[in-house]
Amino acid sequence: MNTLLIPFMANNVNMSPSVHVFGTLSMTGLAGFGHAVVRMISSVIGLPLADHGVALALTEHHYFPHYQRPSWTKRPLYAKAVGGAPVQEFRIGSLAGFAIVRFEAKDEAFIAVRQQLSLISHNLGKLRLAGGQFFPDPRGVKLFENDSDGALALAKVPYDARVYVDHTHLIQRYALHHGVDDLEALLALVTQPNTPDTPRIAEAPDGQSVLVAECGEQVPEQALEMLSDDLEFDFSIFDSEDEWGDVDAQVLLDQEGWLEEYFGRLIPVDIGYRLLEEPVQRRHRYTDEHPYPHAYAEPVTGLARLQIVASCRKQAAPIFWTRQSSFPYLTVTGRNS
Repeated sequence: MNTLLIPFMANNVNMSPSVHVFGTLSMTGLAGFGHAVVRMISSVIGLPLADHGVALALTEHHYFPHYQRPSWTKRPLYAKAVGGAPVQEFRIGSLAGFAIVRFEAKDEAFIAVRQQLSLISHNLGKLRLAGGQFFPDPRGVKLFENDSDGALALAKVPYDARVYVDHTHLIQRYALHHGVDDLEALLALVTQPNTPDTPRIAEAPDGQSVLVAECGEQVPEQALEMLSDDLEFDFSIFDSEDEWGDVDAQVLLDQEGWLEEYFGRLIPVDIGYRLLEEPVQRRHRYTDEHPYPHAYAEPVTGLARLQIVASCRKQAAPIFWTRQSSFPYLTVTGRNS
């Protein structure tokens, strides 16, 4: 397999991919971007390529939680249909870093990609990343042959950049180890129980979940909404020291007290959907385009670890987010081979 390293900046990236996740882009959207890159390359060279996932290494991450913009597109057809463009709150951000697209190609196709690399680099600017504007650096785009684990591409990325590594498996392992359900495990893994000024979830005597403030006072769970603004502004993927940044997952699980010292490097991410029904053909609401498959679904939340590049180089980290489907799930998962 081969990789394409793309240095970039992106603005207006959607940072609220589901009702359960904010502050980071959707891994589903990231995988969709990688697939769009592979399709674009295939159309340029006129030969088929196979998509094998995309990795994301960030050097900058800026989160704007209260940006306002129209929730409907401003196309006249939609404006007439809904009588205007209502405004709702969007959580967006800007990113800078490197996307590593992995693909498989026959010798003829790989030679064509190498010959057309300049045109491909230019066409990358026509794509979007998670709804945001994508600005690649055409002069920095590099192609690597026989790079199945991404090691050659990662060698060109700053050692301290943060890579999204799939750690969804930790949810079930933590739940089994502590005798809790998956939701409680996810909450425990992404919160900071013993960090000052950070609320934590506890169990009340009557079995209802309550929010426990630093002073120990029990507050009804509804108070979580009142604290949402403060929690949002606490989000950061680069601040604070991370002494566990170069340790593998098993060491983390075995180390007593690791959870209290990990400081939020494990974050919830959107990894896809669970269908609630069989897809059916549905007509477009405002246009005469061909019907499309439609189904109601609910979001699936996974877990990612923001691991430094230097650590990913030494470990076979599952950094390539790849689409997979097994009804009723349409999700993405991180792979390393």
